[in-house]
This record gives sequence, structure tokens and C-alpha cells, in this order.
Amino acid sequence: MFPFLALVAVATALMGMLNSLHRFFIPAVSPAMFNVGSIVCTLGLAPVMPLLGSRSSWPGIGVLVGGFLQMAVQWPALRREGYRYRPVLDFRDEGLRRVLVLMDQGWSAWRLFRSICSSTASWPRGRHQRSLGAELRVQADVHAHRIFGVSIATAVVPTLSRHAARNDAPACGTPCRAACA
Repeated sequence: MFPFLALVAVATALMGMLNSLHRFFIPAVSPAMFNVGSIVCTLGLAPVMPLLGSRSSWPGIGVLVGGFLQMAVQWPALRREGYRYRPVLDFRDEGLRRVLVLMDQGWSAWRLFRSICSSTASWPRGRHQRSLGAELRVQADVHAHRIFGVSIATAVVPTLSRHAARNDAPACGTPCRAACA
């Protein structure tokens, strides 16, 4: 199922590109296509896989097919907008290197958080229950903010990006570059 990560990464990039063009319907439907593809493929392959000598790989194949459909459903809409893909991977690019550093920092912070929560869970006399409860509350807060934040950002960020690129003045009257500096 490892290729699924690449499929979802591409699908997410396509989703962002379409959102930046104010095309919201197809990106919103693509996760549903993942579910449909996963379920249909899984149920369709379940009777056939034991004949091929495998009893457990059919859900994984369903996930791969679903991930591919999530990406593939967005591609035609992006092509209609004039997008053409040219593969370029340049590790000397400053933007790519910055993203890799940020990914490493995020991963390190997550590992540190998990280590702290795991170590406090081993404390004696019932304190572990409180610390695990606190961990769950922090994670729930993060997920709740993500749900609302992503929904709002999906609709607002393309417009804000256009204003920032044009150096338009926001409602407060301060030029974008000065306000964001």
C-alpha cells in the first residue's frame, strides 16, 4: 500500500491547484471517489483473491485503486484549465529544501509529543489516566480545528493569495506586504 502515499500526495496537490482556480466541486468529490473505488474494488475482488492464492491482499488493492481514482478524477478538470505536467525534481531548489526541513521539524515535534505522553503514562498511582486523557483532548482539539480551518481556508486562501500577489490593500488599508511582514 506504500504507493498510496504518492497517489494521495498528488491528489492533494491537484486539489489545491483546482481550489486556487476557484474550482471546488471536483476536489470536494475526489475523496468520495477514493471511498467508492476502495469499497467497490474490495468487494469485487473478495471472491476472486482466494483463487489467486491470496486471502488478505484484496483490501490493500482496493485502497490503491481508490487512491488512483481520487487522483484521476481531478486530472481532466485541471487539463481543461490548461495545466500540463512536466516532471522536475531539483534538490538544489530552495523551496523544496525548505519543505523537507519543515517536514523533518514537524515529524520531530510529533515524536517528542508522543514520547512525553508515553512516558507520563507510565507514572505510578493513576496519574497515567489523566495524562492520557489530556493527550486525547489535545489531539481532539487539533482535529476539530483542522475540520473547520481546512473548510474555511479552502474557500478563502485562493482569493487572499490573489490579493497578496497583486499587493492589494486589505480592509484595514495596510498594503499586504507591509501587513504580512
